[in-house]
Amino acid sequence: MSNAMENRRTFTRILFSLDAKLTIDEIEQPVSLHDISISGALIKCSAVNSPQANQTGVLQFALDDNSQITMKVTVVHVHNQEENIEIGLDCNAIDLDSISILRRLIELNLGDSKQLNKELSELSYLHE
Repeated sequence: MSNAMENRRTFTRILFSLDAKLTIDEIEQPVSLHDISISGALIKCSAVNSPQANQTGVLQFALDDNSQITMKVTVVHVHNQEENIEIGLDCNAIDLDSISILRRLIELNLGDSKQLNKELSELSYLHE
C-alpha cells in the first residue's frame, strides 16, 4: 500500500472550497483548494502549467485577512478531469503559525480534539 493511500485513511480530510496559490519551480499559479488535512491537500487547476508527480513546491491560501496557511508540498498524484486537473499534495513542512491555524480549523470541523491529537501524533510518527 502506498504512503498516500495510508495517509488518506489516517488523516481526516476537511472539504474546503477556497482559492489558493501553488508555486512550483518559481511558477505561481492559481488553484482551487478542494480539501485539506494535516498531511496534505487536494487541489484543482487548469491544464496550463499542471505539475508532475514528485515535483515540490509551496501551497498558500488565506482563510481571512489575518490567517494564512503556507505549506511545502510534494505532488503525489495528478488526474486529468474534464476541464480541470486534480492534484494530490503531500505536506512536507509547515510553519508553526500555519499548523496552529490548520489545527484549529480541523478541530472546529471535527468537533473532537482527541481525534485531532491522534492525527497529530501519527503525523509526527510518519516524519521521524
